[in-house]
Amino acid sequence: MTTLNATLNRFRISPIILIMLALMALAVVVALVRYLFGIGAISNLSDAYPWGMWISFDLLCGVALAAGAFTTASAVYIFNDKRFTPILRPAILTGFLGYLMVIVALMVDLGRPERIWHLIVYWNPHSVMFEVGWCVMLYTTVLALEFSPLVFERFGWKLPLNIVHRLTMVFVILGTLLSTLHQSSLGSLFLATPGKVSPLWFSAFLPVYFFLTAAAVGPAMVIVESFISSRAFYRGLETELLGTFAKVIPPVLGVYLLLKVVDLTVSGKWVYAFRDGMSVLFWIEIIGFVVLPIVLFSMPKVRQNGQSLFGAGLLVVGGVVLNRFNVSLIGWPRPADTAYFPSWMEFAITFGIIAAGVVAYALVARFFPLFVEDPVTKRAHGVSPEILRRSQFLVFPEAARVQAIAAIAEEQDIAEDQVIFRQGDPAQALYILLDGSVNLYSTRGPGATNELHLGTIKPGDPFGISTLIDPFVLTASARAATACRVLKIDGKQLRALGAADPHLGQTLALRAAQAALTRMSWARTRLAGAPS
Repeated sequence: MTTLNATLNRFRISPIILIMLALMALAVVVALVRYLFGIGAISNLSDAYPWGMWISFDLLCGVALAAGAFTTASAVYIFNDKRFTPILRPAILTGFLGYLMVIVALMVDLGRPERIWHLIVYWNPHSVMFEVGWCVMLYTTVLALEFSPLVFERFGWKLPLNIVHRLTMVFVILGTLLSTLHQSSLGSLFLATPGKVSPLWFSAFLPVYFFLTAAAVGPAMVIVESFISSRAFYRGLETELLGTFAKVIPPVLGVYLLLKVVDLTVSGKWVYAFRDGMSVLFWIEIIGFVVLPIVLFSMPKVRQNGQSLFGAGLLVVGGVVLNRFNVSLIGWPRPADTAYFPSWMEFAITFGIIAAGVVAYALVARFFPLFVEDPVTKRAHGVSPEILRRSQFLVFPEAARVQAIAAIAEEQDIAEDQVIFRQGDPAQALYILLDGSVNLYSTRGPGATNELHLGTIKPGDPFGISTLIDPFVLTASARAATACRVLKIDGKQLRALGAADPHLGQTLALRAAQAALTRMSWARTRLAGAPS
């Protein structure tokens, strides 16, 4: 019963998830219309615009934005940098869901989706589309295999888990090879369109450009995904780790920029960069989404700040999206009497697919071991520093401070309805809720009937903050509302760390005071409504 209650507690449907479910339902209805009455019934596509948003965004952007999986896996296994292990599983999940979303979008866009199996039976090895199709199909399979350890661990299937672990390097090498092939081959598709694409974007180097931008946006997407998931699941942000990972972005974008400048110079195309509206988009892409991210990610101050990393990562993501639209849609001169803007039903399909990806990510994060400790940084005493990043209360840019706190912390499992501490007792530890739910309450006399519920602690929140506030006496009691897991940090040793490191001590005191103000607001609200 305790396990069931804990599981139900984890499956909370937030308003955002309800919105996502509504978008998914709308997309399903629109898809039914498409399959019953044809693609023309839901889109504004025409002979002048045979492809539109679904190809430019859902396919070309979707494949590029899923590149975080192969870049992170390559860093961990091929380059043997185990520091990035904590961000590997979320990156693989994002990539896996990204490719599944691309496939779903493609099944809507294809004129005869029921013939998709022809790719497997009727081979055309001279076709770039054939190579892209096979690579995407095989790489999605590889991502499924790389994702499978989460499923095997969740259900305790040791034999398949051991088999997959032994073959991991094979999967990573195969996945990196397949990604390199089809990321570049998507650029090769447009080599058959000289005179169609604007000279600012058409080039014999398009396959190289597509691969380089995918390699740059991979780490950027990992940063963006990590930042959003840290807020959504109250797990803290791996700022130092992501800042280190981000160091690869400036040189990759730098190579891309250098090739672009040389290419335009040798081919004599700079004249097009000062001619019309296309040139405006070109300069926005180059200055705003290439040069600016190079500068930002080269600054240690940016790499050491979570919000700055997120903002710079969004610039890279936005640049790749704009580039793919320019190459595949906007940068194509069309007859003057034709125009294209996606219908609301085209948007409904795209938003519905994105919503399905968000819901799937949330479900995996809730019910599978997605966020794991780093076995390399795990200490003999204490806990892994990565665990501290699940709470913004304990996030610091300096690795030494995080490691020092991790060394005096321990994880504990708390049974449902167990009292963790009581009001009036000495405050001996600071607690961080990792999973489950904890109720804070005040007692105004003997007996449980006199308990006043003050509020509920959610994962990532601290409690027992009196351990940081003189006279170090607990002002409320805490009881586990469900079976939960907490991080317990020794109060005396934590105060000693703060005394030895004044900046750490001041920061912890400020955060404790802010949390105390929030709890006081809870108490005032409850007391105002309590019977006298």
